[in-house]
Amino acid sequence: MQVTRVYSTLLPRVVRNPRSRFTRDSRPLLFAVFDLPAVKHQKENLQHELINNGLHMHGILIIPHKSRLKTDMVSHFEKHENIYVKNRLRRLHVEAIHSRLDNIVDYVFKSVRNGKLDLDDILILPKASSELQ
Repeated sequence: MQVTRVYSTLLPRVVRNPRSRFTRDSRPLLFAVFDLPAVKHQKENLQHELINNGLHMHGILIIPHKSRLKTDMVSHFEKHENIYVKNRLRRLHVEAIHSRLDNIVDYVFKSVRNGKLDLDDILILPKASSELQ
């Protein structure tokens, strides 16, 4: 899954030893949920709608204040887009959240709220220690 690959690529850039129990609380948290395209007045590029029948993901990434990153997350993803957007991933949109957190959480989890997905369908990274091999 491309979301897992992006997270795995980001992880060592945020924390030096991601698997260490000492850095467990320093790892970024990602909550991601699948979503289907909605009918809109202005159609997006048809190519994006044809990929996976428009299936895409929304996510909320929480980065700890203390991090190896020397810049903010949006700048990091813009500068290093070539290492994240590749393979089957066509686009990655990253925005800082400064306000309206309740609206954003509602939007990200709308597929669960509308009953299209279950709580079990939410991807949470990093995985719990008990889930790791």
